[in-house]
Amino acid sequence: MKQYTIDGNGANKDSVITVEGGNLSLSDSNTNGTGQITGGQGHTDGLNLGGGVYIKSGGTFTLNSGVICENHAQDGGGGVYNKGTFAMSGGIIANNTSDYYAGGVRNEGTVIMLGGTISDNKITYGNGGGVYNAGALLLGGKAKIFYNKKGDNANDVYADPDLLITIRSDMPLKSGASIGVITGDYYFEEGPTSVAITGTIDADYSSYFFSDCSDYSVIFKTDHLELGIPSDPVEYKVTSGADGKLTKGSISDYTIKVDAPYDEFTKVLIDNKVVDDDNYTVKSGSTIVTFNKEYLETLSVGKHDVEMVWENGTAKTTLTIKEADDPTDPTTVDPTDPTTVDPTDPTTVDPTDPTTVEPTTADPTVSPATGYSSNINLWIVVLGISASIAAAAFMIIAVRRKKAR
Repeated sequence: MKQYTIDGNGANKDSVITVEGGNLSLSDSNTNGTGQITGGQGHTDGLNLGGGVYIKSGGTFTLNSGVICENHAQDGGGGVYNKGTFAMSGGIIANNTSDYYAGGVRNEGTVIMLGGTISDNKITYGNGGGVYNAGALLLGGKAKIFYNKKGDNANDVYADPDLLITIRSDMPLKSGASIGVITGDYYFEEGPTSVAITGTIDADYSSYFFSDCSDYSVIFKTDHLELGIPSDPVEYKVTSGADGKLTKGSISDYTIKVDAPYDEFTKVLIDNKVVDDDNYTVKSGSTIVTFNKEYLETLSVGKHDVEMVWENGTAKTTLTIKEADDPTDPTTVDPTDPTTVDPTDPTTVDPTDPTTVEPTTADPTVSPATGYSSNINLWIVVLGISASIAAAAFMIIAVRRKKAR
């Protein structure tokens, strides 16, 4: 578009661009991408639809860059109405309006959005201030749909449980993506606490979505996302394997068992980082998580926070990795080896060293020896010897006197 503006100017009461068939690709060749499609009033064929761009069945329109803004359509798709295929990899759809259903994009065909932004569009009635989906909606990359409104209330993507959003597996949502969702309150009138908003997914993409209604939250449910009433998280109990201690170089597979529903388990975090599921296995029996020894050996020495997550709760514990014992270090003590001596411990006995004396435990009933008591004992011994000598001398004298007679 080279920064030019295609302005419908509202005079012809029609869409600025109508794609009846074939393929139309739109890009702005300037780096700021500010070429605009604006001023459209919608194509009327029974209903007034597609203020900026009207895509008929069999037609394909691709928006790579540029801006579709300040268009209006009474019955939906103030920015774009699609009954064929609409692909969006960049660009902006903003500040478009509609009385009913979709200020930004009304989809009754296939929309593939892998980038770009749909924001600040507005409707007066109905749903889907940003996108009203009544067809196939595929999202991926850095798709952004936010700040759209119904009146003064947030209203971004209308999520119909019968027409689920698809997250592209070949180009999944990634950092930078942000999508607001809303659904009809009537889906909750018969008692369900949540309704599905996506088809089957291979990972938890809930962080890329948010609810436009404070009564609901986006919830990951094993293999899809739901919009539902949040519940208070449960703190599950670790029944075995809590606060484990492992030594580098001799680590085996390590198991933690938690009293929690196996079919609602979602992921494991260590130090607030998600652990790749190739590094552990999970099986039922409550929930049994076993970490591979190869993965555990990669953890740094020290204490690590372990958090296991289920759909409605968590369980937390710790895992401490100790440095491997160094067999060449003379201060290393192996408690299983009776010949190991700790030279810093004066009570340690080396049975292979004859000079080592094993300390004995003092008898508390015996008074400790003192220097005074030692001298008394010595005098008793001396007196005993003196008495023996005196007795012997007396006997000798007595014998001699007897012989003299």
